[in-house]
Amino acid sequence: MNSDQSMGDNASAQVRMTSKAYNAEKDFMVVGFRVSDSNGSPISEKNIRFEVKTMGRQAVTYQAVPLVDNHFIVVLSGLKPGFQAVQLTVLNKQVDTSTLNADSTSASESSDGTTSGGNSASFIINEKQSLINNKLTKKTQKQYVIDDLNGAIQQNEKKIKNLRANIKAYQSQAVTDQSEMKQAKKDAQYTVNQDNASDKISSAQSDYQQQQDNIKEAQKSIQRKQKQIKLYQKEIRDVRSGKYKLPNSFQTGRLK
Repeated sequence: MNSDQSMGDNASAQVRMTSKAYNAEKDFMVVGFRVSDSNGSPISEKNIRFEVKTMGRQAVTYQAVPLVDNHFIVVLSGLKPGFQAVQLTVLNKQVDTSTLNADSTSASESSDGTTSGGNSASFIINEKQSLINNKLTKKTQKQYVIDDLNGAIQQNEKKIKNLRANIKAYQSQAVTDQSEMKQAKKDAQYTVNQDNASDKISSAQSDYQQQQDNIKEAQKSIQRKQKQIKLYQKEIRDVRSGKYKLPNSFQTGRLK
């Protein structure tokens, strides 16, 4: 868990399982995933699909809920104790143009219960005591999305706070640089080593400019995050109003 698995031997898309928990009293499991691209290319959530298989003949259903920043929650309902194991496969339907000439289709298996091949990666979750959390609350799809969006808003607000603190530090250093430049110019009147004085002034000027650049970049970053917060807030409103359509449940297959 929390390690990226390639979705195919030659694909740049990666997926990691970020969380897993099972409520044995209420017969449901919640599994978190994050999809990313090692080349930095965007991945549309519409191209990500999930398949779930169980070992027993249980009437298990699942919902794959897209959250924010290519995070997903998969909720398995009707999963009774004694299920032994479940297999979750994440499929990427998006074409990786960098591998159009690749002809390798073999699957690889790692020691931590994951397999990859084609444009997919599979994760096997075994039934064990450490997986159980009977305090785990089952939420609606709408609430999972809203909670995740609120969490993303809080993370951005925290980053903005840190950026503002950084700006204060940059400003303080810029003031120090100005003082050093002023002092170096005064000292230059009383030394024959003008090269040394010039170096001190040049160094202070260079650092001062760097602090100004840092301030501008931090301010731009704050603006981007403030804009993102507004977009998250709009998405929350759309989820609550029903404008944002959530995916349906699907019957699982049987793990063979």
